[in-house]
Amino acid sequence: MDDLRREDLSPLLVSTVFVSSTRGDLDAFRKAVAWLQRTRFNVTESFPADEWSSVTTPEQIVAECRRRVFSADAFVLILGPWAGWSPPGHIESITHLE
Repeated sequence: MDDLRREDLSPLLVSTVFVSSTRGDLDAFRKAVAWLQRTRFNVTESFPADEWSSVTTPEQIVAECRRRVFSADAFVLILGPWAGWSPPGHIESITHLE
């Protein structure tokens, strides 16, 4: 990736990126995306885990995820073997809802 230059990517530069994935099994991939954001795209992780402490109910989590997805400049979906948890009242997983 050393040949990846910022000026080559200027049309793609964004300030906020929402990264969607299950956490436990794909944490290494999330860290790789965060590294790219910091070193190649000059943005920080848009929504670090510690910002979620005030969001406690499943309904709040779904609403906050949707709000953050729609307010982000870009959306990165990292797929793996697990679907994640399904909030009460939803058939789809939270990752699917995002």
